[in-house]
Amino acid sequence: MEKLKIGVIAGTGYPANPNNYGSETMLAVLAEEFGKMGHDVTLIAAARSMKSPYYKLKLLPVTYGELNYTIESSVLTYLDELLECDYVIDASPLQMFTEHIWFWQRDWLKNHVLVYYRNGFSSFNPRPPVNYAVHGVWLSNSAVKHMQPIKLPKELTHVIPYGIPEWYKPGKIREDYCLYLGAPRKEKGIFTILEVAKQLPDQRFVFAWRAISKEHKKTEEKWLKRADKLKNVEFVELPEGENHLKTKIRLYQRAKAFIQLIEPNYIEAFGLAISEALACGTPVILMNRECHKELFSGIAYFVNGVKDAVKIIKRDEWPTPEQCYEFVKQNYSTRKYADNFLKLYREVKYARRDKTR
Repeated sequence: MEKLKIGVIAGTGYPANPNNYGSETMLAVLAEEFGKMGHDVTLIAAARSMKSPYYKLKLLPVTYGELNYTIESSVLTYLDELLECDYVIDASPLQMFTEHIWFWQRDWLKNHVLVYYRNGFSSFNPRPPVNYAVHGVWLSNSAVKHMQPIKLPKELTHVIPYGIPEWYKPGKIREDYCLYLGAPRKEKGIFTILEVAKQLPDQRFVFAWRAISKEHKKTEEKWLKRADKLKNVEFVELPEGENHLKTKIRLYQRAKAFIQLIEPNYIEAFGLAISEALACGTPVILMNRECHKELFSGIAYFVNGVKDAVKIIKRDEWPTPEQCYEFVKQNYSTRKYADNFLKLYREVKYARRDKTR
């Protein structure tokens, strides 16, 4: 196996740490898996990111979601280290390194591979004309299909879902509650799940999150007012710091089912909390939407609304914890995650070599 120097850029939005926001953590997971495979890896991520013996960690400022181009351009502090890499995966929200390379050091691309990685379905960063010229990676075919505001060339768009680390695995204790764990956002269906709870007064429901942004806090305030009227609804504020991950895992492992009922116009690129819950052996109930059917068919229960969800929750038979865990292991392992990126490296490198012959 060819040993590569790989640079992974997570950006300034949130720490790449399992005790913080999820998507950036996946870049630390990816970097660590590359390191375990014997590659020389550098992770460039926000302050308080996860340390590992499998990669070199270079730190950036952390903005907690308040992104701007000036702060994000601090990634260029590590330009020399990145230019020494054979392969750079730019997963930062604004893709400042990718833009810099295209405009100022394009010759570097003749002998190296650069891809950018999008969490979501936005096709605006990197900005035109860079996004029309550099290979990009999305989390699902659904995200590619619905990318906005512009459609990019098919030959430059690729799909690589996340890989779920072995932190998430089934536990031994189960309790009789349905769990929503994720951002306090209306489009995630948190108010719809309250309607389900109204129809099932004897069924316990647990909602868990930590509101970070102003938008989160406004939505949380509205949700708490409605939830306060329901005796079967509990709220758990996820702690900040080292107990965050432990609390999440315990909630996943003990739940009867994980439930997320996204709104009709909301497109989720992957569903990280869904796959984490499955890895912890917990069945999932999801709205019948294209994005989730692509990723979780064969294991998830899909519903068309509140009535369907009520019927599913009343059922006696569920997939076993082993079946849920095995689904994630087969489809979303960290090794498969890294292998997919290495496969893309070879495809881009050799396709370019064929063009120059």
